[in-house]
Amino acid sequence: PSTGTLRLDTLGSNFDTVLAAYTGTNAGALVAKAQNDDGQSDYTSEVLMPVKAGVTYRWAVSGYGGDTGAVSLNWNLQTVQCSISNTNPFNDVPNSAWYRNAVLWLVQRGITSGTGPGRYSPNSAVTRGQMAVFLWNTAGQPAAIYGHGFSDVPSGSYANNAVAWLVEQGITSGTGPDRYSPNSPVTRGQMATFLWRMIGGVYAGADHGFYDVYPDDYYDRAVAWLVREGITSGTSQWEFSPNQRVSRAQMAVFLNKRACG
Repeated sequence: PSTGTLRLDTLGSNFDTVLAAYTGTNAGALVAKAQNDDGQSDYTSEVLMPVKAGVTYRWAVSGYGGDTGAVSLNWNLQTVQCSISNTNPFNDVPNSAWYRNAVLWLVQRGITSGTGPGRYSPNSAVTRGQMAVFLWNTAGQPAAIYGHGFSDVPSGSYANNAVAWLVEQGITSGTGPDRYSPNSPVTRGQMATFLWRMIGGVYAGADHGFYDVYPDDYYDRAVAWLVREGITSGTSQWEFSPNQRVSRAQMAVFLNKRACG
C-alpha cells in the first residue's frame, strides 16, 4: 500500500527457514528482490528491502536442506516520503545541482545531517565508515546483537554500531584480519556490493553490459543488480568505472533511487 522499507522475518518458526521475496505473476519468471537464510539470532530468516506502492510482492518460505515445520511470518512497513518538503540547509548544495533533491531527501529521512554547519561536502569521497552509517540509517538503525571485532573501529567511534550491524548481516567482513578501514574511500565496485548484500545478494538474472566489469570480479553480480534496479546506468554506456571513488553527491542519488526509484 505504501512506498517504504519492509522488514519481514520468520521468527517464531520451529525449523531452519530460508526466506525470499519476488515480483511477477508467472512462477517460472519471477524476479528475485531479496533473500535470507539466517537472521540475527537463530536459524530463522529476515529480509529488509525497499518496496514500492502499488507493486505486488510474493514471498517464499522454504526449509534449509529440506527442513520442514510450522511457519511464523512477521512484518513491519516503515513508510518513506519521497517528495521533498524541507528547505535546503547546505551552502555547498546549489538548488540547480543534479543531486540537490537526493541530498535533501537524505536529510529529510534523517540519514545524514551533513559534514558540518551548512555543509554537505558533495564532492568529498564517501569513506567506509560513512558508508556503514548511511546504510545503517537507511535501515532504521537496527541494533546489532554482537560486536564487529575490528580493532580500527573503537567502541566510541561514530560508526561502531553501524559497522557491527553490517558485519552481523553479512554485508561486509572487513578489509583484512581485524580491520575494517573506516577512513578508506569507497569505490563504485564496493558501493555496489554493499547495496547488493543488503538485500541478500540476489541473482539479477541479466548482464550489466559493462566491458570494465568482468565475470570473475567480486562485484560483477552486484553491478548487474544495480543496473536492473535502475540505481545506476554506469559512467558511460559501456563503462561502470568500478575503481572510481564514490562521492557523497553520488551516494545520495544511489540511496534515493534505491528507495524511491
